[in-house]
Amino acid sequence: MNLFLEGPRRLGKSTILRNALLPYSQHIAGMLTQRLFAGESLCGFRACVVAGESLPPLEAAYCPGMEGVFLYNGQPSPRALEDALIRAKEACSRRACRLILLDEIGGMELASPAFRACLEDIFRLGKPCLGTLKSRENLLHMGSRAGGAQADLLRLNEELRRRMQAEGQVLSLSQSSLAEAGRAVESFVAAALEKAC
Repeated sequence: MNLFLEGPRRLGKSTILRNALLPYSQHIAGMLTQRLFAGESLCGFRACVVAGESLPPLEAAYCPGMEGVFLYNGQPSPRALEDALIRAKEACSRRACRLILLDEIGGMELASPAFRACLEDIFRLGKPCLGTLKSRENLLHMGSRAGGAQADLLRLNEELRRRMQAEGQVLSLSQSSLAEAGRAVESFVAAALEKAC
């Protein structure tokens, strides 16, 4: 049983997930994407490991040496995502974890065989997964950074989307469907946690 959201950037997908999960933080493990700022300017993104504690905020001030920074000033660091997912997998394996959060998968990280293998290990745990899936449009927007690998990324993204649809549901969001998506996520979380009891 999985539920993933996809849609345009900065629409509020991660906010919907975080708001629905906040009351149940002790039962959640996985990975949450955090936007990093230098003053008022967006400068990067960070993968935060969630491990049954309070959920991190979706935005934070950038500090040199921060763990999990996978994109800073346009420079990707795929290894940071791999390391974060490996730590997240360990947290997801714990008995206390009843629902797995995978925020913003399906992007450039899919080019990494190590990331894909770790993601597969997480799915094999058989626990309900909730997350966001990078849309094809967002991948196309990232094309300049992906270079010649864009066709492979699009294929891997589509394979992941088909898998998510076969094992649950992928909701495509727009501005007008945010409230409905929020209700769907809340229902999913309630049902997943009740089933896990």
